[in-house]
Amino acid sequence: MKYFGCFAAALVGSVVVGCSDIVSTQPAANSVESYASEAARPNCDAAHNLEVAYAEAEKSLSLCAGGAWMPVGSQTAAGGTAGSTGSTGATGTNGTDGTNGGTGATGSAGTNGTNGTNGGTGATGSAGANGTNGANGATGATGATGATGATGSAGTNGTNGTNGGTGSVGATGSAGTNGTNGATGATGSAGTNGTNGATGATGSAGTNGTNGATGAAGSAGTNGTNGASGATGSAGANGATTRVVVSTEAAGANCANGGFKLVFYVDANASTTMDGSESSTAQTAYACNAPTPVSTPGNVSSNTGRIWQDRNLGAAQVATSSTDAASYGDLYQWGRGADGHQSRSALSTFTLSSSVSPGHDLYIINRNPNYDWLSPQNANLWQGVGGVNNPCSSGFRLPTDAEWAAEIASWSSQNAAGAFASPLKLPLAGYRYTHTDALTNVGTYGHYWTSSSNANYSWAYDIDGSSAVKNSYGRVDARSVRCIKD
Repeated sequence: MKYFGCFAAALVGSVVVGCSDIVSTQPAANSVESYASEAARPNCDAAHNLEVAYAEAEKSLSLCAGGAWMPVGSQTAAGGTAGSTGSTGATGTNGTDGTNGGTGATGSAGTNGTNGTNGGTGATGSAGANGTNGANGATGATGATGATGATGSAGTNGTNGTNGGTGSVGATGSAGTNGTNGATGATGSAGTNGTNGATGATGSAGTNGTNGATGAAGSAGTNGTNGASGATGSAGANGATTRVVVSTEAAGANCANGGFKLVFYVDANASTTMDGSESSTAQTAYACNAPTPVSTPGNVSSNTGRIWQDRNLGAAQVATSSTDAASYGDLYQWGRGADGHQSRSALSTFTLSSSVSPGHDLYIINRNPNYDWLSPQNANLWQGVGGVNNPCSSGFRLPTDAEWAAEIASWSSQNAAGAFASPLKLPLAGYRYTHTDALTNVGTYGHYWTSSSNANYSWAYDIDGSSAVKNSYGRVDARSVRCIKD
């Protein structure tokens, strides 16, 4: 017999992809035995009674009870700790590096960049010395002499005595008009040019032109030969054995029709019994009896005159009370068809579906906004009798928000008592919560989907002992469905 320590992956919400960590080759009571496939399991007889088997091909757990192999459902507690991995052997010495390949040929030079802008003009040099003055031009002709002014009248002759002094000179006559200027003399020859001024300072360099494109890289040299592999390290020590305690489970929330409770734990101290510290990491699953044969759902006329089915989808019977487990039925993710995920004991996966038909029966977990099992989202599912993925029988569909509101308003009281007293006899079936992947509010709340949506979410009605109210939720949580005739 072979016993494996990877049971937890099959139970905590993802599909097991392989179980190679065999932890013991010694038989022990209530250990888990691994088989290649479900078909390879032995007959479920007295020799294998209450034996738990793992089928590697189907990645499934089953329990031998009552002469038949029973599937093991989803967990309700945290998984057991797997045996620790043995130490890795020392890495072998690296082989000698191969000779480097020759350097590839240099690529051709890129095109020169454009020239930079010219520097500014240098300062002007000082002026050269003045040239020698040219010879004076010839003197112009003298203008004509002006007319002599009039002579003053002669004084009276005095007595001839001693000669008097000389009389004053008469006023000078006005000047004659200037004669015409003589012609300008010839211009003297130009003086010698002055010495050139010093060259001005060089202007700043212009901006570099854009670099030319890089030449093509030379081809790589041949890789050197790989060094020999190092020796394999010694195997690590075997992990502890996983064991399972099997007990009878009464009919209730975990198994509607009773069955068996399986508690898996890691036998860390090899005592073959579950001790205190081992129980804190134990994981629980259930192998449930087949449900009581479901009678054909009937129809019922409600207070509003509408025709509804008389029980929740998947229920074995019409509710006899608000907490009748046989009347709870299945739990659907909004917009998803009846592909098996709606079973209360369906296993789960974290892989979102890209198709409206996922192609498997696993409950899909999504703990990130916007809390949908489908990516991209689609708010057009479950719309009418011909709607995509409508899980109701022919001629029936999911009720709209308005249809649920009208129905609830017709009850004697808008709470759990009114829901059960109504012709619909609605039970408090709870729901499957994606954050814990567990059944929640069973027996205290009824959670019923509508076909109506609100942006990225969809509407549902929550019913408990004090109220019946509408709320919007992510489509990943699984809730009850009650069908209405179109």
